[in-house]
Amino acid sequence: MDWERSLITLYLHICNAYEENLWTVCQRFSNGGYKRFSDEEVMTLYILGTLMGLKTMKHIHHYARRHLLSYFPCLPCYAGFVHRVKRLGDGFKALVAWLPSQQISSHDERFYLIDSFPIALAKQNHAYTAKVAGEVAGKSFNATKKMYYYGVKAHVVARKNQACLPDIELFIVDMASRQDGPIFDECLRPHMGNNLAFADQAYRRPDEKRVEMTQELKVFTPVQKQRGQKELSLEDKLFSKAVSKIRQPIEALFSWINRITSIEDASLVRSTEGLNAHIFGKLAAAMILKNNPCFDF
Repeated sequence: MDWERSLITLYLHICNAYEENLWTVCQRFSNGGYKRFSDEEVMTLYILGTLMGLKTMKHIHHYARRHLLSYFPCLPCYAGFVHRVKRLGDGFKALVAWLPSQQISSHDERFYLIDSFPIALAKQNHAYTAKVAGEVAGKSFNATKKMYYYGVKAHVVARKNQACLPDIELFIVDMASRQDGPIFDECLRPHMGNNLAFADQAYRRPDEKRVEMTQELKVFTPVQKQRGQKELSLEDKLFSKAVSKIRQPIEALFSWINRITSIEDASLVRSTEGLNAHIFGKLAAAMILKNNPCFDF
């Protein structure tokens, strides 16, 4: 598929989503409005730029101004484009929720994969003085990446697929400073059925037996060393290795999403609205590409 056909297909895909669902969160109750440059065009252009590897809205707008005016003749100025993208954060969020309903299910219904990844507004020393989006962001340490950061954390529940990346079923964004366990209890577990879940040690719960009995949801996590324990037993090592092997696809999914969209780097975001658009706009771009690998940008 050539890039022009891919662009038109992407636009029609977003128009379909907008007419079916997105308009309910994008509607403006005023006499004014944006009639010349539609919400569908804004979302298409942002997702197109993300899939082309353009890292910032300035790069996306500059590219569109130079090469895509024949497709977007009413493209506003840079400040207007940024304002429109920020206003559509809830629209991107609704698009992320709509996309899984359009794909043909091929995942394994027995397995949930649970994990999280950081979205950093500031890193290392800058994390201690950052204040952007203070109502939703916080400070934390990411052991996997060995970094202190200020931002939010994305928690994902996915379904395992055979020989391909998992399908995202639930996506929750919360303050980075909140522990994973309470978020699992409050936001993730109520949406999970009577199946098996594989997660890392951060999601281990002290009342896992009660969870298993009341919800019939069995959560497997790697075995953690007890205080004073120097080494795990051979049985615990093999069990932890097996759990980690089953969880590996969701880690590969996070790596792929970040490579395509740079979703984990939000250092140029300057508001809560902008952070919302950054997260869900880039996630929507990754999900669209995953569902339509023939896109050629």
